[in-house]
Amino acid sequence: MPTPTYNQPSKRQVRSRILGQAVTALTTARNHSSIVRGDEFRETLNYAAALLQRFNVTRKLVKNLDSETELWREFHATQIGQRTPRDLKVLYLCGPEPVNDLEVLLSLGIIPQNIWAIESQDNLYRGAIDQLRLHGSYIRVHNGKLEQFFNTVNERFDIIYIDACGPLPSAKSNTLRLLIAMVQHERLAPLGALITNFAEPNSANYDCYVELMSQYFAPRYNDCPRVLIDDGVDPCVAHSDIKYLKQYVSKHVTTVYSDFVTRFLVDIVRNIVPQWRICNYPACTDESQLVALTRRP
Repeated sequence: MPTPTYNQPSKRQVRSRILGQAVTALTTARNHSSIVRGDEFRETLNYAAALLQRFNVTRKLVKNLDSETELWREFHATQIGQRTPRDLKVLYLCGPEPVNDLEVLLSLGIIPQNIWAIESQDNLYRGAIDQLRLHGSYIRVHNGKLEQFFNTVNERFDIIYIDACGPLPSAKSNTLRLLIAMVQHERLAPLGALITNFAEPNSANYDCYVELMSQYFAPRYNDCPRVLIDDGVDPCVAHSDIKYLKQYVSKHVTTVYSDFVTRFLVDIVRNIVPQWRICNYPACTDESQLVALTRRP
């Protein structure tokens, strides 16, 4: 059986495009990449002040608006900071062909000293080292699992590129493990880019994914995938009738799966792992401490 390759023209094009966008977002477009932007904050503040001033509620606040805004802008600037490509730290799963991604990263101005690669399988690790040696490139390559790396190297990264080589979720390749490990250890910088690549669901497992995605989207009637809305789905009906929703999801598995991956990743980072950490906090596992916490004013 021939060794698989990851250097087809289509993959090279996507790789260059997505990594290039990530570097741009974290460098020249950095001020526009944060959730809270300075220009939008000022516009929102002006709107709020004008609204409150109509009711003569906050004359003192409105009077000090300029000075307070300037203080906030200084604080915001210190949090966002500035980066050049040479400042960015990158972590990626390299497989047997690390040079594919490395060439793109180097062409974007990222320096080898700021790049870490991960490969857990011994034979693929040796192949990666051989390719790097032939290419004349020297970056740090960790031979082990991602969790092992996070427990050893206490460093945050501006770009984390996870090429999972399996669908999300997947029992065989356990693609959830990689994402949960990253979030648990807080290894992505506060203003960072997470790049993921998951395989499409296998046709033999379509029914399982249809069930999963139907259960996931049914209660999200304000966030139903556009392809389902265009096909006539009524979110209010889908909210209480899974069988009704499954009929539509089964016709658009690939498109709905793409929406599912994006939303589920956000849920993992914003809700699932933080909730898990709260529930595993010692005070929450000790009943007496939990009662004491609930009684505090």
